[in-house]
Amino acid sequence: MKKLLVTLMCVAMVLTLMPAVAFAGTTSVGNAADLKNAISSAADGDVIILTSDIDLGSDSISINKAITITGGTDKYAIKSTAADVIKVLDSTTSLDGKVVLDNLTIKAANPSKTSRAIGLGGSKITKLELDVNNCVIETTQIGITVNAYANTGIVLNVNNSSISLANGITNYDEQVDHTNDYNNSRGISLWEMGESEVNIINSLIQGFYYSVNISGSKSSEGTVVSMAN
Repeated sequence: MKKLLVTLMCVAMVLTLMPAVAFAGTTSVGNAADLKNAISSAADGDVIILTSDIDLGSDSISINKAITITGGTDKYAIKSTAADVIKVLDSTTSLDGKVVLDNLTIKAANPSKTSRAIGLGGSKITKLELDVNNCVIETTQIGITVNAYANTGIVLNVNNSSISLANGITNYDEQVDHTNDYNNSRGISLWEMGESEVNIINSLIQGFYYSVNISGSKSSEGTVVSMAN
């Protein structure tokens, strides 16, 4: 009995001394309201799983936490006619941890050709890591863009994904003849990015006037873009 009591006391001491471990929460959603609520109540590290296609109408979703949103094996879609379908870091300037968009179909369907599937930043970004993994992105103007000025510390990884322009032209010679129709279209638009990193791995970008465009009035010194199959 004494031996058992000592053992139980030792176990209690070990449990007391162990650091608290945070476990990621998982939430399944099937409509726009539930998706927005899940993002609002999520903690860093949580995973949100789509169980059906979701049409946001003319609304966007905003992600300012280190969470994962996945479309699962069915690659369920998030669709919107808003300027940005998914906004990342639109209300804060830095984020510890990583935002992951995984196995999603993202449709930016603004008919006026002014839509962006993923928009980064509402103001100057100082730290952000975003993974776009196994996604299908369709847009009427820009696939992924940086919206703010004088950004630094961005790491963008696009892995095993496709970014295409709706009704875009895949033949370059034909595209040149339609310059006025497509000259503002960009697969990935790197605006005002310095000391940042973009990795495009085994991904397809097609139909745009610029597949990857670096621009802005300020320096983009120190930004590295790498592509590999």
